[in-house]
Amino acid sequence: SYQVRPETKAVFGADVSEDKFIGTGSQLAYALSRRNRGLYAGLNNHIGRMNLAINVRHERYHLQQENSTTKADYEANTGLVGLGYQVTPAWRLTGTFSSGFSAPTADALSSNPNIRPERHQSQEAGAVYQVRDALLRMVYFKSKATDAIIYDNNYTYINGNIDNEGLEFSGRANVDGFSIKSSVTLQDPRDVTQNLPQARRAKRYGSLDISRSLLGYEAGVKVYAAGARPD
Repeated sequence: SYQVRPETKAVFGADVSEDKFIGTGSQLAYALSRRNRGLYAGLNNHIGRMNLAINVRHERYHLQQENSTTKADYEANTGLVGLGYQVTPAWRLTGTFSSGFSAPTADALSSNPNIRPERHQSQEAGAVYQVRDALLRMVYFKSKATDAIIYDNNYTYINGNIDNEGLEFSGRANVDGFSIKSSVTLQDPRDVTQNLPQARRAKRYGSLDISRSLLGYEAGVKVYAAGARPD
């Protein structure tokens, strides 16, 4: 990272990863190696009450199934632009636009050698209220996945398009020594290709976490709930 000015910070770098999957115990077992190379850069700037963040990334993937002609090479440019505005000491408005990329897993590639990587676009707009012992956050989100990797009813991986839109509410507070955290998500994920609700995704889910420190230990309870998930 590099501090360009007191209000401006830049980050940049590269990452490299290599991994290998080796299946055993079946006539269908296979081995597959994956190599990833990535370059990234980002800039964070404060201008009065406003905060601007810009991130960009370029990456390349190479997947090769050993002792086979099955292989794939992927390349993508992704990024994020985020903006925040401090309306008052307690209230803050936020917004982001981002793109993403997800390479197929070893299992997906072995199932369908023609599988394509997922590409994502998402937008968010939200409001945050924060005081000393409490924080509340509300976010409207909308996302689109092109060539989403879907496991279909024929037990193979295919590409399709997925749209999702919804609201997310979250909060945390300290009340009389208790730490309380909760979140609720209301969404409408749809498989656009088949014009159906997205499989294995609930339209509503949430959680509640209440805990307290006692004699150096953390004790509490967590509750999770979700609506029906179509299969």
